[in-house]
Amino acid sequence: DIKLMCPQVNGLLNPTKSVNIAQLAAYGVIFDFAPWISELVLATRLLVIFPPSRTSTKTLVSVFAFPVAVKIARLVAVISWCRVYVRSMYSAAESSENPSQVSFTVNYKQYPWPKIDWFLQIFDNLYVPFVTPG
Repeated sequence: DIKLMCPQVNGLLNPTKSVNIAQLAAYGVIFDFAPWISELVLATRLLVIFPPSRTSTKTLVSVFAFPVAVKIARLVAVISWCRVYVRSMYSAAESSENPSQVSFTVNYKQYPWPKIDWFLQIFDNLYVPFVTPG
């Protein structure tokens, strides 16, 4: 049942029923980190193609420097956005607003972190196919 899985859907279907703030914030954070974690698979492809045991240090640094820097920058952007998101959830709970409505109305356009993450995600996703042979 989708209502049990996602508190935002439950909040939309039953707007008068209170929503667990911690659960709502946790779902939001998990959904924000999911793309970053799943794209680590691309980094593991680099490890398979350029195994550290057979590749020179100079080559390893040249291959891994850019994706590691992009991953770290994206991680900082996601963490910064999650802090804003969780704070808005808890401030909504304190001001007696409906947290599920606030979770949909947190204006990501006024914060730079989602845009930075999206922009870096393009480079992150396009780097590995250009570096890998074949």
